[in-house]
Amino acid sequence: MDYPMQDGVFTVKVRSANAGYMLRRWNVDCSPDHHLQGLEYALWLQDPLSLYGSSNATIAPGYEPPRIQLVERRTDGQATEAP
Repeated sequence: MDYPMQDGVFTVKVRSANAGYMLRRWNVDCSPDHHLQGLEYALWLQDPLSLYGSSNATIAPGYEPPRIQLVERRTDGQATEAP
């Protein structure tokens, strides 16, 4: 399949509700470090965070929800990373 790319970028605007389905159908690598192996993953998502909040992002190949770092405040005012 040929993609109409400009400067190596293929841009498509879709509704959030359809994003995961479309990315899965086109076999787009949505992993943060673009690590999926296989010839079917000829395309990769430039900004995986663009899927954050999409209701079906989890079905996109390689998608990982962003990790939220929790910080606790101790009684002495120091901040520590929560487990």
